[in-house]
Amino acid sequence: MSDLHQKLMDEAYEWWQNDGKNASRGDFITHCKSKSQKHLDAVVAGNLNYQVCNGGFGQWVDNGYAVDAWDHVEDLLNRMGTKNSKAILRMLESFKEYISFDSSERGCFGCYWISNGPQECGWCDMGVNEGDYDEETDKYEIVDCEYCNGSGYEEEEVNEGGDIAESRSRDFWEISEAWMVEVEDFLNDRPLVKADDPKVEKETVSRSSSSVKYPKIKVELVGQDGNAFSIMGRVSKAMRRAGVEKDVIDQYTKESMSGDYDHLLQVAMSYVDVA
Repeated sequence: MSDLHQKLMDEAYEWWQNDGKNASRGDFITHCKSKSQKHLDAVVAGNLNYQVCNGGFGQWVDNGYAVDAWDHVEDLLNRMGTKNSKAILRMLESFKEYISFDSSERGCFGCYWISNGPQECGWCDMGVNEGDYDEETDKYEIVDCEYCNGSGYEEEEVNEGGDIAESRSRDFWEISEAWMVEVEDFLNDRPLVKADDPKVEKETVSRSSSSVKYPKIKVELVGQDGNAFSIMGRVSKAMRRAGVEKDVIDQYTKESMSGDYDHLLQVAMSYVDVA
């Protein structure tokens, strides 16, 4: 951590370790804000970087830092406005809906993830699935789903937000060092290169229908369960219903599981028309 950032952090924590030693983390954040905006910026940025680099976004959430400082972190990232800051904002948005900011709605003390309850199996239709193809009947054999044993539900609750947060952590690690340099510059009132500056190369993603193996198969992912297995299940199910051969679906599944969460999404978009 650079000089001014560390100085501001030390000044803020001095109060919490002495006069405010019995204060909650929320009270500490309030104290930092009353001391100065820069003290607050230094603390929330430092906590975010340390927690995520040490144990991922999941640790930042599980240890209570996310709930207490979420709005302040978003405010800081927006005011900085750099390409890295905007990227971190998108990371946070990817799992924000899975966090309980209201302590009265949490299942237990310190549980900051929203409970999902029993998860519907993404690999089958209410517990059954299509098995081997029968040439005589020209139909697929109907069998119990091997993933849920015919129950139609996952055996264990899935922490969807935690899964997404874990995949986003790797993205943070790639830019954390550069972002912390920007934080130091920001605290020192040095000019930053904004994400909308024409000097910054724009990231564009183009995908023609010819690059998609089955462009007529449409699968809606936006607003749906973001769990990796649920995504693979919806895509596989859509391909089966469209008559795609089983070995192709098996190849899709194999490719999907050969990388991280972003890779899984890219594979899905290379096979079907994702919305």
